Amino acid sequence: MSLWQPVNSQAGRLGYVRVALSDQPAQADLIRLRRGLLLGCIVTALAALLVGRRMLQAAFSPLQRQVSALQRFTADASHELRHPLTTLRTLLAAVPEDLRQEPTLAWPELDGLCSRLGELLDDLLLLARQEQVGLDGPLAPGDRQTFDLLELLEDLIRCLTPQAAVRAIRLELRPDPADHRVRFRGQGEQLLRLFTNLLDNAIRHSPRGGTVWVVVSEAGQRIRVSIADEGPGIALQDRERMFERFWSGADRGGQSGLGLAISRAIARRHGGELQLGENRPGRFELLVLLPGP
Repeated sequence: MSLWQPVNSQAGRLGYVRVALSDQPAQADLIRLRRGLLLGCIVTALAALLVGRRMLQAAFSPLQRQVSALQRFTADASHELRHPLTTLRTLLAAVPEDLRQEPTLAWPELDGLCSRLGELLDDLLLLARQEQVGLDGPLAPGDRQTFDLLELLEDLIRCLTPQAAVRAIRLELRPDPADHRVRFRGQGEQLLRLFTNLLDNAIRHSPRGGTVWVVVSEAGQRIRVSIADEGPGIALQDRERMFERFWSGADRGGQSGLGLAISRAIARRHGGELQLGENRPGRFELLVLLPGP
């Protein structure tokens, strides 16, 4: 920095004197101060993050233990209850035909309750197993196999056709598996459970003599599976709640209330999604979006 100072005499101004002083030491001090402040801010932020993370872990640790205990209890209870239920169903199956007609026995109600309880236990056990490996976590590469998705759906429809025929419901698969192939890498057993839940849901809510459509298409890097029925649909405010566990509004959650929750979990484990498509009286559609091969 510099300063100009005039020099005067009695006769007049003689000129100017320039006084200069270097500001480099001050600039160096200012740079060091700025660096120190920046480093201090970074260290403070990191320390706050570490302390905050430890505090959150300490706060959520009891909750995590409770959730883990609840998961273990669900798995253990579901597993242990299967044995007495199997025994009960065996005893009921051994009841003579003439005794089943006795009104006091209430055979149809007993058989229906046993079947529903068995489905509930199967669903709870499946959810517990999925949560132990991460409900929405991706499948490991070793758990994936390559198969034809259309063939899997064709076999499933063949198995469910007698159930649909009781109420004269037609099951249609498009395109024809004889003319098309849709390759997919995933876990066939889990996908079979996913589509079984959705098709069973569609059959139960279709009107007598109705049709359930299963349409498979490929768009870019995604596989789209549409399962639509002619049911009444659901209210708009229940669009997301229908995927919650034990949701029973309009009975769209499956007999146990876990069917759609399980189906969405399986879809997400495969890197996909289960979502609501069309929803109006006479047309209810669920979409399964899966990654391409």
